[in-house]
Amino acid sequence: MYYITSSLYMPIPQDFIDLVTPQNYLGFNKDGNETPVDNSLSLGAFYLEAYNSDKEIVYKKNPYYVFADTKYNIEGVHVKIFTAAKTDTNATFNEFLAGHFDSAGIPQEFLNDYKNDPRTRTTTGDSNFKLNVNACSPETWEYLFGENGVVEKNAKSDYWEIKPALGNAHFRKALSLSIDRITFANARGSIASVDWLASNYMSDPENGKSYAKTDAHKAAVAQLLEDTDGCGYNLELAREYFRLALTELEAEGAYKPGTKDNPTVIKLELAWMYTTHEELYHNEIKNFFETAFNDDSVTGGLYKLECDFWVGAEWSDVYYNKMLVGQFDIGFGSISGNSLNPLDFITVLSSNQDISGGFTLNWGVDTNSAEAYPLVYDGALWSFDALVNAANTSAVVAQGENKDAVSFNYTKITKNADGLQTASFEVTAGLPEKTKFEVTEIVVCNYDRYKNGDKEYDEQPVDFKVEDKGNGTYLITITVPAEVFEAFTTGEGHPETLTGETGFDVYYDLDLDGNKSSTYYSVTDYFVLD
Repeated sequence: MYYITSSLYMPIPQDFIDLVTPQNYLGFNKDGNETPVDNSLSLGAFYLEAYNSDKEIVYKKNPYYVFADTKYNIEGVHVKIFTAAKTDTNATFNEFLAGHFDSAGIPQEFLNDYKNDPRTRTTTGDSNFKLNVNACSPETWEYLFGENGVVEKNAKSDYWEIKPALGNAHFRKALSLSIDRITFANARGSIASVDWLASNYMSDPENGKSYAKTDAHKAAVAQLLEDTDGCGYNLELAREYFRLALTELEAEGAYKPGTKDNPTVIKLELAWMYTTHEELYHNEIKNFFETAFNDDSVTGGLYKLECDFWVGAEWSDVYYNKMLVGQFDIGFGSISGNSLNPLDFITVLSSNQDISGGFTLNWGVDTNSAEAYPLVYDGALWSFDALVNAANTSAVVAQGENKDAVSFNYTKITKNADGLQTASFEVTAGLPEKTKFEVTEIVVCNYDRYKNGDKEYDEQPVDFKVEDKGNGTYLITITVPAEVFEAFTTGEGHPETLTGETGFDVYYDLDLDGNKSSTYYSVTDYFVLD
């Protein structure tokens, strides 16, 4: 039942996708004369009646829904897109007071006046927002995000300046201890917590039991609460950990003390979603951190911590331009969803993007290392990746670490004397004697056109052959005809400035000791004409 969180739980008929095209589904067409109303299909309780950009979204009751007459009494839902809320934190609440909205959160400056109002309700949050940390060493960041990064590739000129302090566990512990969560939350009508999962994550959905109420969860967070105010705050203990961290960082040569007139500055950037977050959140968090660290008892005036504010043009920039791609020190945000299965949801903590689904917000330790952060379960040593995979589905585990059922090593495309272009994959099975591997199809994908050109998604099947080299190793050779290569490089729909960004999707069937699955592997390449 937990897999009902998949988008496939409510599939859309292929005929409809073919009619509106994948690129227009749930959106506008290229000319703008088709809207999401035209390009969406409802199989549920409500359907999209109106969509006016930056103004409103209107849903109307679907009379054909199977439970329309028995479970749904309201005739529709009108969602007003209130752009003023981007810059005015009180705008939404003022609209509520004027009778224009059905509900609204209470802003901080109105909290004392309205927290006991008979209309006020306390709701269960769907996510605990956090300060996520980039604790990478320069070497780890290079591996993940460098010129050949496995997560994101960056030119040398775009490398992030790693802050050694954030790589120190005692420094991070001190930052956490310096946050007075109770004062911070009470001032905003929120619930103070050190929990990673919000209270709506259920360990027993049928009986409504939250994971946060279980003994297992209480044991997991006990160390975060020890010697604190009950919610992770202890200013003097924070300063003690800061002193310890500085001693360790100096011994490593990461920092050298300055003078009282010219202290060594440790500068951290805190990345946020909205400009309003500077006043709402950042200034108080900055004060917590700097007050704890910059005390004479910690630094003797020889160091100074400075926390700078950053915000992007869009709220999502903190994710896509910062945390997800390693270009940050500390970032505000959270991933939500899958509340019926917290065990599956914690996969987002993995540094392996195949496991996290590309939702990793915190970076540092290799989560597949059984030595870096060992876990003991059932008398055996496990890495996080190995244990979370085994708990949720299945895992190939060796020396406590997760191994890919099959791994792919790609060799970039090259031009042959006959004009054909060839690329190859070497595929290796983790358990050769228990693995059956069969490629069903390979397609070449025109990413440059889709991302930078006319947004048409263009892919073509290509010829391939598979050679079984024995002992669980296979060599896949792909052939791209010259006309396809040229069309995908400079053909119709491409942008004026060509990048040549292309890629291959390898679809394959896998039988691992009787467990059968069908999936695919994707790789990006760049096609360049001579």
